[in-house]
Amino acid sequence: MKRLLSILLLAVILAGTLCTTVVFSNAAEAPTKVINVVYDDSGSMFMDYDKDQEPIDSWSQAKYAMEVFAALLNENTTMNIYVMSDYDDEYGNPDNPPMLQLDSADGAEENVKKVHDMITKAYGTPFDSVRKAYKDLENCTADEKWLVILTDGSFDGIDNIDNFFKGKKSDINVLFLGLGPEVKGIAEDDSKHIYFDKADENNPILERIIQAATRVLNKDRLDVNPSTKRFSFDVPMKELVVFAQGSDVTINNIKDSHGNIYESTSDPVNVQYSEKGFSNLDEHFSDPSDFTFKFDKNLKGSLATFDDEFPEGEYTVDVSGAETIEIYYQPHVEIATYLTNSDGEEVTDLEDLEIGTYTIDFALVNANTGEKIADSELLGDVSYVATITNGSDNGSTFAPGDEITIEEGELTIDAVATYLDYHTVTTNKTYTVFKNKEITFESAGDTEFTVTSNGFSESTPMKVKMLADGKDVTAEQWSKIENVPEVELSNNAGFKLGEFTVTKSDEPGIFEITPSMPENGFDGIEYKDCDITLSFKDHCGSELWSGKSDVKMDLTDDRDFFTKHRDKIITLILSLIALLLILGYMPFIKNYFPAKMKKKPSIQCEPESFGEDSRVRKGLFEKSLLSTLIPYVPEKGKVKYVPAGVVGAPLLRLKAARGRRMHLTNSKDFVGKDHITFNSIPITEPRTKELTVSTQIVVKTQEWTYTCVLNR
Repeated sequence: MKRLLSILLLAVILAGTLCTTVVFSNAAEAPTKVINVVYDDSGSMFMDYDKDQEPIDSWSQAKYAMEVFAALLNENTTMNIYVMSDYDDEYGNPDNPPMLQLDSADGAEENVKKVHDMITKAYGTPFDSVRKAYKDLENCTADEKWLVILTDGSFDGIDNIDNFFKGKKSDINVLFLGLGPEVKGIAEDDSKHIYFDKADENNPILERIIQAATRVLNKDRLDVNPSTKRFSFDVPMKELVVFAQGSDVTINNIKDSHGNIYESTSDPVNVQYSEKGFSNLDEHFSDPSDFTFKFDKNLKGSLATFDDEFPEGEYTVDVSGAETIEIYYQPHVEIATYLTNSDGEEVTDLEDLEIGTYTIDFALVNANTGEKIADSELLGDVSYVATITNGSDNGSTFAPGDEITIEEGELTIDAVATYLDYHTVTTNKTYTVFKNKEITFESAGDTEFTVTSNGFSESTPMKVKMLADGKDVTAEQWSKIENVPEVELSNNAGFKLGEFTVTKSDEPGIFEITPSMPENGFDGIEYKDCDITLSFKDHCGSELWSGKSDVKMDLTDDRDFFTKHRDKIITLILSLIALLLILGYMPFIKNYFPAKMKKKPSIQCEPESFGEDSRVRKGLFEKSLLSTLIPYVPEKGKVKYVPAGVVGAPLLRLKAARGRRMHLTNSKDFVGKDHITFNSIPITEPRTKELTVSTQIVVKTQEWTYTCVLNR
């Protein structure tokens, strides 16, 4: 039983030593931790008063346990040992400092030696020792604080221990371990981080060891096959601690299934029993030689820490001379945060994060590869919570699957994953959330460009200011801008210009613009003030800057009147010419043939002798195309009014007259031809004769009489 109590004490101390919050992100150093242990060194730890002060070895086992603890102090961990005899009402002082202060920076060997050489005085169990240890925790600064109380009896100097702990500060964790059946316990309250456990004959000591270790150590035990010394795990590990006990223990190495050998981070630290417990024997015995310290020579062991990257798999620990082997593990995991946008797409690069609404999720990942880790019994049930600081949201908490709306600016995600009930992995990430900017432009100074016949006269460039979402561009933003806006005349300008020269100035947000003369020179129109359209698109870091807006450009035309109005004058002249041409085709000016004129008028053919039948033939009216196309000129044409082959009948040559009438222009060809009549009248004089479409033209020959009317 005594040895079991000693092992329990060892486990408690071991647990306290290795308890730490693992911070994988943005942490330059391991978190700080302070553990204040109140050690009961009363006389009952050395002798059994009920059996006439028979020696017992509880003290030897306890010192051995503290040596083990001293060998396992983690980085940035401080261990203070408060010995109860220093606070005894008669012999001590309630303000005494801890007897030992162990700092991980001093190294394992030195810390083990301090515990091994520690000599105490066996007095009572004053509660002032607890008060002092607690008060010192209140006044210290650390990421994690633990008060561990180890005692085999009840305290002197307090009536209600529970009332004392009810008023403790929330950042102090309390673990009360009672050793033996006579211990008076305390009320456990998990919500306030107050824990009680008791080791006696009814409570198996090994179970108490495991519980204490997993609660404070932040590491859990791996199952080791005692015969093959094999063990395995399905999550990556960053640290394995091998604690082997036996009279002649040697810890050599760890080997994986592929034959790779892992050496311990430093030489194993050996711990063993102490041979001297307390110094005030004369206060307990009239003859000190009557008492002999009892110690267990089997209390020897070795502790080795293996810090490395251990992938999932099967391993073998090479240990010799060990009666027991314990292996504790620390997973090599980080917490990763995932965001899914409103389109259901996971954001692959949180460094490039745009404003919007996202769904947040978390996972434990391999700290080396970043790959997600599957569910494992070695992690237990994993829970997540994150505190988000962004914009107007200052510290709201979110669980997996919650929606968060992210604003422009700094986004801080403090996420915590809790596994195996009390192990935690934290991450603190800060990102810059961007918002795509709408770009507009405005004039940044008065600049007038003067148009001359040879181009623009010399003048300073026109300055325009770029605004991002209506705000001035900062020097930092300006340094990231590489593109310049595209510039073109707005549609309302009414004239053309050549290419614009655009340069980025040294002044943040200012572009300088210079117009040029068109390739073929300025047009013959007046150049006036106009709008230019600036179109811009570029990235400022992750932000897309784009937009289009008009800015007024001042122009003065310094050319002579004719030059700057040449196009209008030419247009006016051409318009007048066109008008005159159009007028030349108007019916009230140009004479056209009557619309009823037949292109192929009918010719009635009547025979002069019996035996022939009447016939109908077609004549032909042909216009002069040229007379039709030329404005102001009357239409002209000719008519065949007898069948082909008939001689002595000249063509009718006609010219259109006003009122859709016609003039016979070749009357002289019909003078003396009495066999040809117009409305039964032959032509006797060579003067112009007026005809109509209904004029009947008759031609008589010896065989036939031909009659033709032009509209039939």
